[in-house]
Amino acid sequence: MKCKCGKRVTQLWPTSLCDTCWAEDYSTQWYDGKQWGFKHLFKALLVERNLFKRDDETKDEWYARCKEKALTSKLFRGKI
Repeated sequence: MKCKCGKRVTQLWPTSLCDTCWAEDYSTQWYDGKQWGFKHLFKALLVERNLFKRDDETKDEWYARCKEKALTSKLFRGKI
């Protein structure tokens, strides 16, 4: 059976979809007292952390900015 996007169906409830389409349509996260669609939450968190791609920067500049943020993060303890 095929999904609306043409991939093989892997999810049957509440409708027949592939994993990607199911996640886009039905996957949510509870965060900060609100139910979010996963893409909306991901974007909001990137914007909040100043990691969302700016209109005036290239992908390479964006990747470098994200890498720098990761390397200077308190959570990062290793080497890349």
